[in-house]
Amino acid sequence: MKKKLSLILIFLLSSVLISYSIYAYSNINNVGRVVVKARSVFIERNGKSSLVSGFGAFLALGDKIKTGPTGKALVTLKNGDTIFLSHNSELVPETPKNSQGFSNQVLRILGKIRAKIQKTKTRNVRFATPNAVIGIKGTDFVVEYKKEQTSVATVEGLVNLASPSSGGNIDIPPGKMSTISAAGEVMPLREIAGDIMSDVESAGAQLKANESAGEKVTF
Repeated sequence: MKKKLSLILIFLLSSVLISYSIYAYSNINNVGRVVVKARSVFIERNGKSSLVSGFGAFLALGDKIKTGPTGKALVTLKNGDTIFLSHNSELVPETPKNSQGFSNQVLRILGKIRAKIQKTKTRNVRFATPNAVIGIKGTDFVVEYKKEQTSVATVEGLVNLASPSSGGNIDIPPGKMSTISAAGEVMPLREIAGDIMSDVESAGAQLKANESAGEKVTF
């Protein structure tokens, strides 16, 4: 009887600790979730790479999301912002030094993404490629980094494309696109053309309340 009671107590204690761990992780370190739209999708965390299952995965600051040659993923941040990764792409959410919370967030990318970002007075979100910084003013847009060039096409809203090397920048309104060359030159506005809109489905809708809480999400 005592042995059975001890086993029950151990089970209950383990359940409490696991529940607390999940709650603490999802509310402190968790910045969103990743859903696989086409395999294969990976998350690199603390030097370890893991394949994301069909149930999805939590996303923490500093994680690197990578899609393979056929992979596609949808990232939904905790505030409802959505980012769609095309194949052969990477995304790393960061908070710059001396920043508190997520009021000044940087999302570093390679490859091609489409994002829907809500602009607020208290939050500044920027995307960055190796040669460009993309300032968000509440919008739906596509970014592609290819052959050392960064191209941005705005679907809705307004996006600022800036070159750290040359200091040049340009605001991109709906239906227009611009490119920063490998040399850092900011090119003039032009109509959206070419394949920049290919393989980037809509960035998606906001999570339901139970999904935001982490139901059916594993890592």
